[in-house]
Amino acid sequence: MLDKLDVTMSYTHAGSEYTVSCHFNDLPMPRSRSGPGKQLFLLRDPRDTVVSGYFQKSKRKKRDPFSGDLSEFIRDPHYGIEKIAQFNLAWLTSFASMDSSTHRSISYEAIRNDPAQAMTLIYTYLKDQPPNPLSIQSVIEEASFSRMQAQERSGELGAQYGSILTPADASDPESMKVRKGKIGGYKDYMNQDDIAFCNSILNNRRYEATVLDHAPLFLL
Repeated sequence: MLDKLDVTMSYTHAGSEYTVSCHFNDLPMPRSRSGPGKQLFLLRDPRDTVVSGYFQKSKRKKRDPFSGDLSEFIRDPHYGIEKIAQFNLAWLTSFASMDSSTHRSISYEAIRNDPAQAMTLIYTYLKDQPPNPLSIQSVIEEASFSRMQAQERSGELGAQYGSILTPADASDPESMKVRKGKIGGYKDYMNQDDIAFCNSILNNRRYEATVLDHAPLFLL
């Protein structure tokens, strides 16, 4: 959507990417990137993120794929729920201490729940001016999940963005990059023990409370 709105961005996983696969205790500390420009941190419910990460690492990564099941992945200190929670909380609290005119955060859920409002906030923050509402609505319609899935299957997204938006196996919908995007979709994949484990990690880290504490400062 940002590409279609002519907003130039540089995207990074900031040391949490699977090509690095570090232990959660070895995650690099958050830092403001050098150079001009504004920064936007995108966070998502770690339970949904870990399911998405499992399919990314087990079905899309050709080098060193994860061979275990979802339950193992969730508990793995190099990939699982604890790493995602620690990463999100570190960056969220770090951005809260920085200048809000250049450092803000937004949740995946906020974008999915109200794309028009979220994209208007993001565009206004990044460009210092409000967008054309008709442009926002047009971009949202073009980037609907069903349309992006069709574009990935047809190869249109792959032609534009390369292998990052190409199905690993066209016959396996779980190998697609544009997979489901469902809020709370982790419940369709995790068993009760997995959910309890994830919730215990989040509760021990005061995850939800910390996110809510910072919500008034950010685009949430």
